[in-house]
Amino acid sequence: MPNQAKEKNPSFSARRRWSLRLNLVLTLVATLAILVMINYLGNAYFQRFRLGSSKQNLSPQTIKILESITNKIDVVLFFDKGKEEELYEWSHQLLKEYSFRNPLVRLQTVDFTRVPSTANVYLAKYRLNSLENKNFIIFDNQGRTSVVFANQLADIDIASVLQGENTEFNRTSFRGEMLFTAALFNITYPRQEKAYFLSGHGEHNPAESSQQSGYGKFSAQLKEVANLSWDKITLLGTNDIPENCSLLIIAGPKASLLQSETAKIDAYLKRERGGRMLVMLNNGVSGKNDGLETLLKNWGIGVGDEGIVEEKELSLAEGDLLTSWLNPDHPVSKPIALEERRVRLLLPRAVFSTVIKSTEPPDVKILAATSENARQQFELRQKEPVSRKKGSLPLIVAMEQGSIKGVSVGARIIAIGDSHCFQNDIIDSNANRDFSVFSVNWLLDRPQAMLAGLAPRPIKRYKLILTQSELKSMSLLFLAGVPGMVLFLGLLVSFRRRH
Repeated sequence: MPNQAKEKNPSFSARRRWSLRLNLVLTLVATLAILVMINYLGNAYFQRFRLGSSKQNLSPQTIKILESITNKIDVVLFFDKGKEEELYEWSHQLLKEYSFRNPLVRLQTVDFTRVPSTANVYLAKYRLNSLENKNFIIFDNQGRTSVVFANQLADIDIASVLQGENTEFNRTSFRGEMLFTAALFNITYPRQEKAYFLSGHGEHNPAESSQQSGYGKFSAQLKEVANLSWDKITLLGTNDIPENCSLLIIAGPKASLLQSETAKIDAYLKRERGGRMLVMLNNGVSGKNDGLETLLKNWGIGVGDEGIVEEKELSLAEGDLLTSWLNPDHPVSKPIALEERRVRLLLPRAVFSTVIKSTEPPDVKILAATSENARQQFELRQKEPVSRKKGSLPLIVAMEQGSIKGVSVGARIIAIGDSHCFQNDIIDSNANRDFSVFSVNWLLDRPQAMLAGLAPRPIKRYKLILTQSELKSMSLLFLAGVPGMVLFLGLLVSFRRRH
């Protein structure tokens, strides 16, 4: 009888059931409406908040540049995400913040290991086929491009490994914002910069792409990667260095420069902002190049007479050598030094710092040197080989006169003891191409001129150390404890419903 009474008096009447169903439908509709309104407000009035103690918001300089962008900027991350996952994630997350600030900055990712066909399309589009299978980021503003290489993005702690404190090279800071903001600045506010190749003395021809000794690949790189136009110039007669010359390139003259020519170059270097000059010395000169060597000496750079040869381990072919040491502290050589790569030179001469009397003496730093086993094998002025000094010899130097907070206010010169290193058949060897890009960027003061106040973001690493028993306990907790708790709660709910 009690069971029959329960059946005659159900716990929920029909009216009650319809009321609950209507309430459920209205709740779902209201929830959906709230979600739609939240998404609409979030899209119209976007605001992001960073949780945690780490203050890594975009700098005022970056925000100002992003707010001023009115054209669509395509940013392509050309990365092997498998091998460089960490560096890719840092770059991608930071560039997403750029995109959130200004939707005109559009991100794309190309993994050349997974989609080589797509990668080849981008390499062809930007004429960067020489960078195949390399990690880099392209910034494109309607054809004006800037390239940031992956090996520039992070500082690496070498000292602790050399001192035996660590066994791995750890990244200590991330330089992404400095380089990305500079790239955006360069393509959205392009300076009308132009390089001039000195001619008339048997220099390498920047217009020649088919011959091995030509500089066609190097000159193409100036335009495509460094966004720098170029032309030839002669200083004979009444010709002078143009006012729009941002960089003077002297690519291995075989004949001596006249005093009138060196006087014009000296005046160019002493301009108000300071001239910029890239000098590659020719080792096949038949006579002493008094003009160029005297000019360099007046700016604190000495040049040796003898050709330098290396031990077999640092020589790919007869007469050439690979740099044994690269300066890990200078902006030009640092990215290459951190990757333990080398620059290939062909029978170079030594270049070094000399003492000059001046109220503001130039600061000359060695960028590359040989091993202790290198030797000056023969005199360039004589036919018979002559044994010379053996030991570490400087091969490349960088000169700077005057700087304020990292911004150069005087002349800058990079002198390389060999001119073959950037010619068509050698520039793609080892780190030569990257070294040429870093050299040009430093000479043109990129990106230091507008990055005062920006600094690398320190990388914090956290290490969890567990004993074997603690690791076993945690494994049991996640593999058995959590699923077991869910199963227990399910059985408990089922038991209560049945009773």
